This record gives sequence, structure tokens and C-alpha cells, in this order.
Amino acid sequence: MSSGKGLELIKEIMKRVHKGGFDRVIKNVEILSCADGKCSAKFNVSDEQVNMGGGLHGGFTATLVDNITTYALMSKGTHPGVSVDLHVSY
Repeated sequence: MSSGKGLELIKEIMKRVHKGGFDRVIKNVEILSCADGKCSAKFNVSDEQVNMGGGLHGGFTATLVDNITTYALMSKGTHPGVSVDLHVSY
């Protein structure tokens, strides 16, 4: 899948999926590129994403990893799959 087509596909999916439910927590994540099994994104940490210590919330970190890696899989034209075992070290 070319970079342009992969990126446009993921952006369209984000528009539809992240309107409601839990996935809306990553609504401000901008996908920069997405092709050939690789996906790059950026976002600014806001108050709604930090924990009581002022750092990025661990649940938000895991959600980012889960979603962005799924987009990377989709950019290869494969089924997105489902995470069944996700390990994030802090």
C-alpha cells in the first residue's frame, strides 16, 4: 500500500471510529505517515491525558500503542487483528 493511500485510509478510519466511545481519547493524535507496516503519529499532551503525578497516563500510553500498531498492520493491507497480550513498561 503506498504511503498516500495508507495515510488517507487511516485518517478516514480515525474520523469514523473516534467520534464516540473510548477511542475518542486519541482524537487529537495526528497520523503523519502510514505505509508498509509503519505508522508515525504526533500529539500534544493535554491535561486530560496526564496522571496525578503530571505525567502521561499509562492507560493512554497503552491505548496509543494499541491503536497505532493496528494502523501499521492495516497499512500492509492485512486484517487489523485484535490485541490479546499487550505489555507496556513504564
